[in-house]
Amino acid sequence: MVVARTQKVSRAERVGPPKIETKKSNALRRSKSRQATTTAKERKLAKYIGQTIKLRRQILGVSAAVLAKRVRVSANYIYQIESGRKTPTTFVLFEIANALGVKIVGQ
Repeated sequence: MVVARTQKVSRAERVGPPKIETKKSNALRRSKSRQATTTAKERKLAKYIGQTIKLRRQILGVSAAVLAKRVRVSANYIYQIESGRKTPTTFVLFEIANALGVKIVGQ
């Protein structure tokens, strides 16, 4: 739409049509909020994984920065995993285990 400078444009023409809320968008919003919450068990597990990684790293005398280089992630991410604030992906967890010389065994 081409508008001359002297011509006034209504708000509806500038902004466009109003947003229409649908059931699908509401359901999507609810599912995203559910994904963001973690349970007490998940937080406890994340803390346990982090403490185990930190203990093994300290036993081997490896700094977080060196471990991060071996795993190809940032040292900050390693610190966050060790403190339980972040949960590593399966791939990163396997990379950390390999870097620390630990086997991961399924049940």
